[in-house]
Amino acid sequence: MTNKHINKLKSDSIQSEEDFLRYKRLIDLDNEDAKYDTQKWIAIGISFSFIFYPILVLLMGYVNIDTRALVDIAPSYFLAGSGIISIFYGAEAYKSKNKNNN
Repeated sequence: MTNKHINKLKSDSIQSEEDFLRYKRLIDLDNEDAKYDTQKWIAIGISFSFIFYPILVLLMGYVNIDTRALVDIAPSYFLAGSGIISIFYGAEAYKSKNKNNN
């Protein structure tokens, strides 16, 4: 629970258990939304880096800078990034499938 939520909890003067559970559910939804946004931005950042990595290697080669180190780590970089993206989208598909079945 963040300070924002604690202050709101104190100022609302929750009267019953039902009010508390409703407020707790709202906090959980807010946290879930923030988690989803973070995961989404990580996947987007990795996707953009997949586009700019080869461009960086080509530009460095054009300016006669040694690119062996970047070329050597490319397979590991793309494999790790692909794994992160596939896990993100796989988890989203799994969640939506389970949500539709309920």
